[in-house]
Formats: sequence, structure tokens, C-alpha cells
Amino acid sequence: MPQQARHGFPLFALESIAIVFLRSNGIAIEVLLLASLLAYVILNKKTDCGKIAAISAIPAIAIATSLLMTGPTYNALGISPNEKVEGLGVPLNQMARVVAYDGDMSESDIKYVASPLPLEKYKEVYAPTCTDPLKWNAQFNSEPLTNGFWSH
Repeated sequence: MPQQARHGFPLFALESIAIVFLRSNGIAIEVLLLASLLAYVILNKKTDCGKIAAISAIPAIAIATSLLMTGPTYNALGISPNEKVEGLGVPLNQMARVVAYDGDMSESDIKYVASPLPLEKYKEVYAPTCTDPLKWNAQFNSEPLTNGFWSH
């Protein structure tokens, strides 16, 4: 392995750890990265995938470290986790866009999106480049995000 490539491993490991701890959706990013690397290895059996397989260990270790730290370690130290809404900012904003622009929704979807915030408020608070006006609105109720968010 070239010397330059060996220097990339620690940097990649540091970046992976930073992503899982500094972004509320960091674990999801690392899971997608890990899945992509593993898919590459599986789909390219004819090539030498040993390096890619070794690289796959880095996001796997970052995910495991994050789960260990934010689970048992944070609980033991009395640190409360981020609010669920922090990790759902982008899909929540996509949902808000559909409501704000009177997009196509089923009756079930309409009922669901009205539970975090009244339907008429979405047009006032939706901002294409920032989810803060939506998720930090005084009327926003994050409780419905814990049940059925992804199906709607």
C-alpha cells in the first residue's frame, strides 16, 4: 500500500468519529457509508477488495463507539440525548414543503402532519434552507415524530 494511502486511514477514522459525534444524523451517515463500502466489496468480487473491506471497519468502529458513548456512558454520566427532531431536520423540512405548497397527501398523511404543527402554520414557518423556524416554533410538538414518521 502506498505511503500516502496509509496516512489517509487515521484521517478517515478521525472524520468518521467527528461525524458521529458532531452531527445529530451522524450515525445514519456512517451507516450509509458502511453499506456503500460493503456493497462495493460484494459487487466487485473479481477485484482486490481487501483494502475496501479494511476501510469498512472504520465506519463500523465509529458507529459502535458512538452507540457505546451515547448509550451506557451518557446514561451513567446523566447526559440527556439530543431531541429526536434534531436528527430528522431534512426529512421534516421535506414534509413541511409538501404541506406548505399544498402537495399531494393522503388523508392519513394530512392527519399525521397536522399533529406536530397545525397545517396552516406550515406556510408561515417553512424555509427551504433552514429547519429551525419549523422545529423551534412555539407550537411545534415533537412527540409524533417518535411514532410513524418514516411511513408518512
